[in-house]
This record gives sequence, C-alpha cells and structure tokens, in this order.
Amino acid sequence: MIVVERAESGPAPSTGPGQTQTTTAGLTRITPTAPSWQLILAHQSGSLEAAVAVARRRNLLVSSSILGVLGASMALLLLATRRAQRLAQQQMEFVATVSHELRTPLAVIRSAAENLADGIVEDGPQVRKYGELVRGEGRRLTDLVEQILEFSGIQSGERRLNAVAVPIAPLVRDVVDASVSLATAARIDLEQDLPDDLPPVLGDEPALRRVFQNLLANAIKYGAAGGWIRIDVRRQGNDVLVTVADRGIGIDPSEHERIFDPFYRAAAVVEAQIQGAGLGLSLVKRIVEAHGGAISVRSAPGAGAAFTVRLPIASAKPARRASVLGRRAATPAAGPGAKAPRYS
Repeated sequence: MIVVERAESGPAPSTGPGQTQTTTAGLTRITPTAPSWQLILAHQSGSLEAAVAVARRRNLLVSSSILGVLGASMALLLLATRRAQRLAQQQMEFVATVSHELRTPLAVIRSAAENLADGIVEDGPQVRKYGELVRGEGRRLTDLVEQILEFSGIQSGERRLNAVAVPIAPLVRDVVDASVSLATAARIDLEQDLPDDLPPVLGDEPALRRVFQNLLANAIKYGAAGGWIRIDVRRQGNDVLVTVADRGIGIDPSEHERIFDPFYRAAAVVEAQIQGAGLGLSLVKRIVEAHGGAISVRSAPGAGAAFTVRLPIASAKPARRASVLGRRAATPAAGPGAKAPRYS
C-alpha cells in the first residue's frame, strides 16, 4: 500500500527544493527544510514479520499438498503392485492345481485304454469294469472343465442371471437322483426332506443346479467317512433354505471364511489327500450372492459340515437384487460354433 501526503506549509518557491532562505544582518542563509511530499510504503498484511509469516504458511500449504499427492500416488502404486502379485500367484496356483487334477484321470483313462487295446482284458465283466472306470474318470474330467469354464465366465463378467420363478423342490430332487450312483459307490446313505408345497425361488435354473451339484458332490467327497448325507429344504419367511449336511471330516472354524476363496483347500483335506481344484465353493458363493441370497456353514473337525443356502422366493422382493456374475456387463462369450450361455 502506498500513501502520498502533501505538506500543508512550505517555503517560498524561490529557493531550491528542500531549502529555506533567511536574511540576517544583510547575510542570506539557506537551510534545508522538510520536503513538500512524503511517500509512505506499507504492506497490506501489516508489518514485515506478518507478511513473511503469511508467505511461509502459503508455501507450507502448497508443499504439503504436493507431498500428499505424491504420497497418495505411491500408495496407489504399491496397492496396484501387490494386487498384480496376488493375481500372478493366483494364476500360478490355478495352473498347478488344474494340471494336477487333470493328470490323474488322464493317466487312468490312458492305462485302461492301453490294456483294452493290447488285448490284456478280453472277458465281458472285466471290459465292463474298465468301461465304468473310463466313464467315471471322463465324468470327473467333464466336471472339472465345466467348473473352470464357469469360473472363467464369472471372472470375466460374461455371465448374467436370468431370474425367473424356479420350482426348488423338483430341481433339488433331480440333483439328488443324479448323485445316487456316486453316493452308493461311496457307501453313503442319502436322506432328503423336500416338501411339495414349497414356493418357487427367484433365480436362474442352470446356475442353481450348479450350486446344488457342487454342494452334494462336496458332501459325497468329504463326508464319505461318515456314511450319511441329508438334504433338507424348507421355507423361512420370504426365503427358501436348502441345507446339505454330512458327517465327514469337518472344517476348522478358523477356515470357514477361506474355504470360499478360489483354489483354497483346507488343511485337513490336503492331509487326507482328497482330490479337488478348490473352485466348487467359490462358484457356489458367487452364484448364490448374485441371486440376492447367502450361504453359511456350520462345521467342526470330525463333526461333519452343514452348508445352508438362502434364496428369495419368487413372490417376494429379494433382499438384494440379483446382479451380474462378474465385474462387467454380459457380452457374448467366444466359442467354436456357438455362444456360451448368458445369464441376462
């Protein structure tokens, strides 16, 4: 701020600037006087110290903002790096798990085919036995491939739900009937409680069939030691609850959340050398939650396991709207000669 003031009085203009003229005893004396104008400079913040403090605070604020942006960028970069590492590790686990799971059935099929081709097996009962072996291993390969394709479709976001009214009792009964032979071979007694007056659920029939197939297959695989499986379906409010229980090796409570992660296998399962890819329960949870439902587990080591699926009935508004099975909207899936099924 600049202030200009003019003096109210000054000397006669006959003298030079800044001078006064006086005459005493015939002598002329010129003495300096105050200037006619006065220039005063002042900062708008007040004193110089205040101006410096304001500038310092402004510089600190700008510097802190820049450092904050740099820190956030470093944090995002670190998170992205860790996520990429986890994805890479997951891909390696996927390749290792699938390779291991494919090796055993392929070896069995190859061995049986070589024995048949070399004429080692000729009598009818033995040929039928080999045929059953090849069929069983072929079914296992088919299930593994279907799970991998299902998981791939969910991860890529190419599948959506076609939510319609699905009669739940006939669907579960079909799945149980298709699994009777496997249960019989494992010496497991199947019990079921499927009331005929159950309301239909809101969901996609192929996806729900996959849910109950996986749960029942897991019960047969991990609950074989118990020799008993029960499938119970009942209504609770605006939901239908489907429970698949066994008396097998059970699951430690500390692993109840992790068993739904892709490729994760509980320590007891690995110790028992039970084959599996670790994809079944992950698919089950994704599909059930996409229907607006939920899945829970009750289990303890040596006490078996009970998985309960909760699904909204078709006549009631679901608690959570059925969503896309994946991260993005459905798009046609590539495939030779046909499109992969979409849930729309």
